[in-house]
Amino acid sequence: MTILRDLVDDRHVIDVLDQSRPIAEQIGQAEVWLPGRTFVTPEILDAAPRLRLVQYFGTGYDRANLPELERRGLRLARVPTVNARSVAELNLLLMLALGRRFMEIPAALAKGLQGYPLGREL
Repeated sequence: MTILRDLVDDRHVIDVLDQSRPIAEQIGQAEVWLPGRTFVTPEILDAAPRLRLVQYFGTGYDRANLPELERRGLRLARVPTVNARSVAELNLLLMLALGRRFMEIPAALAKGLQGYPLGREL
């Protein structure tokens, strides 16, 4: 957060919310909100009268409550391709693990089996 504070100068305040307290108690003067995994609710939006932008750092916005944001004239932003490469890599890993029956190997080794399970080539 120090780097971000340096970028925006003293004109803006950047706070990390206290997870032990309701967001609605803390968001009062915010103009931009990065909700993370939090659902955007009318109650939170009611508590943030200066809010202008909800920014997601990822591709999805399933927790954004689009109808409510649109009704209030609030903007929604996201980073649509931020993790495309890592998702593709994970899919390759999972295909290899399934094809080679990777999850069955520890039990087979514990039983002293060698050459089992037989996997498949992709």
